[in-house]
Amino acid sequence: MLMMGMLSRASSMMPLLLSVLGVFFLSQGCFGASTNYLYMYNKCGQTKNVGMKDSGIIRWRRGDGYQSNTDCIMTLASADPRLRINLRIEKLDLRGSSLACMDTLTAYDGRGALGRNMFSGCDDDYIGRNTVYSSSGNAVSLRLSSTLGFGNVGDGFKIAYSMFYDAALSGGRCQPDEFRCSNSRCISKALMCDVDDDCGDRSDESDNKAEAGCDFTKVFMKIGMTAMISIIVVVVLVCLCCCGVIYVVRKRRGSSGQTVTIPMQPAAPAQPTPQPSPQPAPYPVKPDQPYPPQQPDSPPQHPGYPPQQPGYPPQPGYPPQQPGYPPQGEPVPPPYQPVGYPSAPPPPQDPAYPPQQ
Repeated sequence: MLMMGMLSRASSMMPLLLSVLGVFFLSQGCFGASTNYLYMYNKCGQTKNVGMKDSGIIRWRRGDGYQSNTDCIMTLASADPRLRINLRIEKLDLRGSSLACMDTLTAYDGRGALGRNMFSGCDDDYIGRNTVYSSSGNAVSLRLSSTLGFGNVGDGFKIAYSMFYDAALSGGRCQPDEFRCSNSRCISKALMCDVDDDCGDRSDESDNKAEAGCDFTKVFMKIGMTAMISIIVVVVLVCLCCCGVIYVVRKRRGSSGQTVTIPMQPAAPAQPTPQPSPQPAPYPVKPDQPYPPQQPDSPPQHPGYPPQQPGYPPQPGYPPQQPGYPPQGEPVPPPYQPVGYPSAPPPPQDPAYPPQQ
């Protein structure tokens, strides 16, 4: 039941999750799964070599947390002198709740902190989000400075980087695996139609067939498929977590001697147990009592019964004993002589009635 409830809630939140993930993938450049992240914290004082097909996102580290008193410089450089580097600010928040910039991120045109200052600040509201900055040579440097002892302020930063070169340096043409922008820049075709301005004039994101000819229907379908797969993965993970919690709870309750009963289907109503019918109590036994005497005022009985038939004829006595038998211990009773019943006297005549005939 718990799992079904969680699944119904997840399905009801599906449209909201699709919208949120769609915006997220757009903000990540649509292809968050293939984005190359370059973490600056382990490149301090070092140079990262890049080529024509290199692009990605520069961050401080996972979570963007940095320590106080940090002063880190990282350089991006190409061995090809024709290549130039684009930097685009996706997010920059080192201000937090403070009024002044205590920590700053600075981009330099060239190697180290001696080149031209491309941008510097702690908040993209003042520098400009999604603004593209292009180098004049084949190297740029980034510097994170937290020398005032604050550190880990705000949400960190995300700086997108990509390579390009001027088509005029190669006879006005780009290579077959490259796209020629309207401003005569050559970029990798992998950077086309990704919702990011890699040309600097957005010609690589145009739906005009004379330019990039982007079909954003396919782009958004790809975003939707990616978001749907992500939602399915999230739902599966939630279900697995719920099953694990239920298993742990059952195991703990079972080890403590308690019984956990989870009904899988409604139980049938219990049949009432037939009760034996009550037996009537036996009548109380009364002690033997004589019949009450006849009331004196009872009506006179019916005239006497007619005289009965004469008694049974006399029966002869027992035959004499056979000789040789020993005498009996008691004498033989005399034969039975029936005696007639006496006649009942006539009832007295009531003077109110005449005598019967």
